[in-house]
Amino acid sequence: MFTESLLVAALAATQAWAAPQVNVYFGQTGPDSLGSYCETTGFEIVTLAFVNNSPEKDPSGLGYPGTNFAAHCAGDVYMNGVKSSNLLSQCTFIADDIAKCQSLGKKVLLSVGGEFRASSNYTVSTEANGIQFAEFLWGAFGPYSASWNGVRPFDFNGKHAFVNGFDFDIETKFPDTSGYVAMVNRLRDLYKTASGTYLVTAAPECPLDTANFKMKGIIDASIFDALFIQFYNNAGCSANNAAGFNYLAWESYIATSASKNAKLYIGLPGSPGSAGAGYYLEPAAAASLVSTYKDRASFGGVMLWDVYTASNKTNGKTYYQYLHDVLIPTTTSSATTTTTSTPTASPTACVKTVTVQGGDSCWLIANNNDLTVDQLKALNPGLDCALQPGQVLCIKFGIASSTSSSIAISTTTSVASSTTSSASVVSSSSSSSSAVVSSSSSIASSTASSSAISSSSSVSSAVSSSAAVSSSLLRCRLQLLRCRLQLLRCRLQQRRRVQLRPDRVVQRQLFSRQQQHRACFDHLGPGLIHREPVGHCQHLDRD
Repeated sequence: MFTESLLVAALAATQAWAAPQVNVYFGQTGPDSLGSYCETTGFEIVTLAFVNNSPEKDPSGLGYPGTNFAAHCAGDVYMNGVKSSNLLSQCTFIADDIAKCQSLGKKVLLSVGGEFRASSNYTVSTEANGIQFAEFLWGAFGPYSASWNGVRPFDFNGKHAFVNGFDFDIETKFPDTSGYVAMVNRLRDLYKTASGTYLVTAAPECPLDTANFKMKGIIDASIFDALFIQFYNNAGCSANNAAGFNYLAWESYIATSASKNAKLYIGLPGSPGSAGAGYYLEPAAAASLVSTYKDRASFGGVMLWDVYTASNKTNGKTYYQYLHDVLIPTTTSSATTTTTSTPTASPTACVKTVTVQGGDSCWLIANNNDLTVDQLKALNPGLDCALQPGQVLCIKFGIASSTSSSIAISTTTSVASSTTSSASVVSSSSSSSSAVVSSSSSIASSTASSSAISSSSSVSSAVSSSAAVSSSLLRCRLQLLRCRLQLLRCRLQQRRRVQLRPDRVVQRQLFSRQQQHRACFDHLGPGLIHREPVGHCQHLDRD
């Protein structure tokens, strides 16, 4: 049974799922790291798979559950003397990447279950065992607590990694599910002891008939925030069966269950090899299916098994990015408006910026300025969150002062992502041989052979995100130009001196100067390559 307090907690948690999202599973296929996927766009949730053995099946006698993350962890496990447990102890890469994913605004869940077999047995036979299982998961993988005396497999070098909740992918029909019901309810109670929002999700297979509905007893009596329904590998209800696809039946079913407020996700295989033959939907077909249901109140988003297989690209987009764009179209851009003293005026420019420091992330900057990551990206069209120290980001959009020099940002739907790499019109009073770029953090002196960069100490100067990028580009170009001019002078001097006096000492001195200028290119080049085609930098250093 579930209590009113649990229901209130569940309702609070589901508020975090208001907008459609994409959940991808990670951990069973592919060589790429968790962090490398989190650096990409196209999903908000990543679920680690799996905790695949229950504590009561621990051969070491320690009472630990077992984990399996395929090739993503070393094979070391916790020991009880000479007896080995099934709990991996050296998942250092995953541990580091959990924090990285969270810093990029993504939730990380840990899934219990998977394929049920002799080596992957997650039986929970009693309510007491379910409670003990929940307490172990929370203590070992939840937020750090000094009161927990057990192991923490994702903690290394004084850093405490934790997940944002737990998922249940139960793929066998247990005759008694009371242990799992007690486990979910205990997790709900434990969540209330910590600050922040933690989630409980499930990934049931799509059949709803009594004989094949494997998670019925658990979902009937437990409160889940979201259901990542596997609409594949079951011919009668899968997404590739237009007549049998049973999303609406699931909607009706949960309306009378404990999880009546749960969001429903359409779960799909990420590639033809991720499920049985015929269950994979081509991107266009998947987009059409998702578009049919995405506006329903029950709809939560799309689930994909898994992120590695869903990384195949169509027209330059991964499968998960393609479907994410169906959920949240990216063809238009908008900016946050602020209240001004002139009600009829519309925001036209960035009026507050922040300079990226070492260690900053999109999530950290957004969080420190009362923004979401999506709002930060909306204020900085084209932002991919691969931040570089010194990069200037817009954090507030408003009305530019008529007395200050500013660069306007267009807020119409015609704004394209390429604006971040295009040159901006900059107001200046400089001569035709120099360009003035307004900056709030840099001062450069004017020279005869290069453009001047003017500095403004006024914080009220409005600078758009695209202009900030252009400013950095221009500074880099000017420095490269200086190096190129010096190198040309050096080469001219070398030719003259060698013709007059082919002295080896002189040649070595000139060669050394050449190398210094080349080093200048090498130092500045990567910053430019990051924003322009590689060829632009390569041709500068040709003899």
